[in-house]
Amino acid sequence: MLETVSRYARFLQPLRPVLGIALALLAVVTAIAIFNPNLASLQTALPALITALLWVLCGLVFIQAFASVPAAPDAELRGWGRLLRSINRGFHWLLLAAFGLITGAAVLITARLVNDLLR
Repeated sequence: MLETVSRYARFLQPLRPVLGIALALLAVVTAIAIFNPNLASLQTALPALITALLWVLCGLVFIQAFASVPAAPDAELRGWGRLLRSINRGFHWLLLAAFGLITGAAVLITARLVNDLLR
């Protein structure tokens, strides 16, 4: 499973600069919407801006964290090397579980935002 996730992250690697620029632009627009109360149109778009910021951040974290997952320890690897590689892969599994929960929360927030928008 980690190898499949790593393959997806490497496939999405060319999107990293685009997501970085989108993150910077969304952060600026969100900051303007928060700190400038005179712009009422941006105040109403604040939940959508924060949700978009969350999705872009999730994409960047996914690409960065899973682009290089260590291979599973083979039978030839013994001792500390095997233990360290197993701990590193365990950390990646934990990171994958946390990422899944955060993505699930982002899906729920997006669904609620779309539901409120369509009413």
